[in-house]
Amino acid sequence: MNSVKDKILTVAYVAKSIGVSTDYVLAAIKAGKLKSTYFRGEWHIRESNFLEYEKEHKKNRYGQKSVTLAQASGILKISQAIILQAVHQGKIAICNEKKERKVYLDSLMEWERKHFARDR
Repeated sequence: MNSVKDKILTVAYVAKSIGVSTDYVLAAIKAGKLKSTYFRGEWHIRESNFLEYEKEHKKNRYGQKSVTLAQASGILKISQAIILQAVHQGKIAICNEKKERKVYLDSLMEWERKHFARDR
């Protein structure tokens, strides 16, 4: 059998490459969007699977509006700390543009709809 050797990547490497938190990558694994293997207490992702996921991720995120944390807190009328907590939990996708941490507006609004739905 003639197979091409795939590099094995860690969740941290994948998260850093895409510009999201590790929780966001773990959520993608759990949802079945990113194929992986659990080995020796850690998730491992084949490079070929990562490249497919990265292409899909960029296609979904390309051209979408991103806002700073200050703008996001102004839009939702909540503190930046709450938004940052959701970012660290992987519930809001972030992008790193020009050394400035921004959140995707669609991801922010989706989180707001889910998070505050239980209050209504």
